[in-house]
Amino acid sequence: MNRAQRLLLDIVRPSPDFSGLSLDPEDLDALRACALKHRLFMLLYSRLEKKHANKSDDILASFLKANETLYLTGAARSAVQEAAEAGVKTLLGEHGIECLVIKGNAISRQIYEAGYFRVSSDIDILIREEDIFRADDLLRSSGYLREEQSALAFRARRLHHAVYFDPAGHAVECHWNFGIPGFFDLSSAEIWQEVIFEDGVPARLSQEMTIILLLMHHYMHFFRDLWVLVDILHALSRYGESIDQEVFGRRLLKIGLVRTSIIALDQITDLWGEAAIGDLNQLTQSLKIRAVPRYLLYYFRINMEQEAFTQSRMDRFFARLALDRLSVMAGSFMKIFLPGPKVIMAYYGDNRHWILPYNYCRFILWRLRDGGRD
Repeated sequence: MNRAQRLLLDIVRPSPDFSGLSLDPEDLDALRACALKHRLFMLLYSRLEKKHANKSDDILASFLKANETLYLTGAARSAVQEAAEAGVKTLLGEHGIECLVIKGNAISRQIYEAGYFRVSSDIDILIREEDIFRADDLLRSSGYLREEQSALAFRARRLHHAVYFDPAGHAVECHWNFGIPGFFDLSSAEIWQEVIFEDGVPARLSQEMTIILLLMHHYMHFFRDLWVLVDILHALSRYGESIDQEVFGRRLLKIGLVRTSIIALDQITDLWGEAAIGDLNQLTQSLKIRAVPRYLLYYFRINMEQEAFTQSRMDRFFARLALDRLSVMAGSFMKIFLPGPKVIMAYYGDNRHWILPYNYCRFILWRLRDGGRD
């Protein structure tokens, strides 16, 4: 790991220690490039701005001035996204469809206590599973375009979200779950039981459910993106002492997130050291009832040289091995090519049983062409 990578990790961790930290222009240029690669520039800039407050440091002041436009551009993008989020929420709410914003600015305010510490590429909205088709009809009749060509009934049975583009071109992901439902034992109803509603405050997820969201998000990104891991680190630091860690560990076991949690904690330890999870002893002890093979921990070590959103087919394969239960693991491979009959019927919009063999052949050929992606 080079100096810029180590400096970035030190600066974006919770409660960084800036005492004795000296940065020259080469350090700052390398930090900027590294932060942009890992989608952490907004957090880096905010931290360096805080370090510079009320101090005389011409080199750091020059860096902040030179990159102010880039930071403000990111903040402006987040503000525009917030306006688009409000538009989706108003549209759905006016028609009796309850929703809330997850990830993006909402997560930033929850775990970083600021709205623009991270920039999201899309808008993530959570709806109830029973509202999938009503929301789809409403969005499409209001000028939103659904990205996927596959039938919504197929996605509703097999996946966890649908992607739309609003009239201004913003990508909006409508989620009814955080991850592929067949992989994890967490229902839409269970998620909504932990949505907190307070007067004058936007609806939000509970502390435990926020961590669960982030862990499942990390899994869905095949454990590769440093910015997601930084979110998990900050959430654990912020909520670790206020949740019942032993009870939470049992809950992760029930959902099927033990291996995911152990991989994330191993990545955190590898990058920031044991001290980064020092207050999570009860949680780590409760998770050790299910061992994770060393090859998985080694395979999913964060590669600081890798760009964000860089995943491979091998990552998809190994991510399935990171599922907790052998039956779910085996089923996840089988369902790539042989999902249940209702899924095939939904995908082709054809409920005739006699044509199922033909549609199964079509589905298998499609899977072979697209490499078995979900």
